[in-house]
Amino acid sequence: MAAAHCPRATKVTTGMTWGCDWTGQAEYGRLKSNCRPNCWFPDMAYFDAVFAARRVRCPVEIRRAGLGDYVSPPSSLAVLYNALDVTKTITWNQGWTHGWSPDGMAKWTEDGGSDRIRAHNGQEGKP
Repeated sequence: MAAAHCPRATKVTTGMTWGCDWTGQAEYGRLKSNCRPNCWFPDMAYFDAVFAARRVRCPVEIRRAGLGDYVSPPSSLAVLYNALDVTKTITWNQGWTHGWSPDGMAKWTEDGGSDRIRAHNGQEGKP
């Protein structure tokens, strides 16, 4: 995340985030990206967006978190989202992969301002 190194950034908006939680994938058994470097070693954590997230000081919007994505696994995006200490939103998309999105599938947005769930079908509630 470039915003971690650019204090004048005013907002981060990302569509398909990759490179998150490599340490968690390697050391804690979380779902591994199928596009993760095969030669992973601990020093590569320096490039992990989760570690950079702690230095971001502007609002972040993750527009697309596919629950069927094996390039950017949803567990990795959840770790990234939770590491952000700023106003943030993430939109979870049922059935979406990294390059395909089926019609008519549910999606919902978590608003990190208050961690409310806003269902896109107009119904409000918590999961």
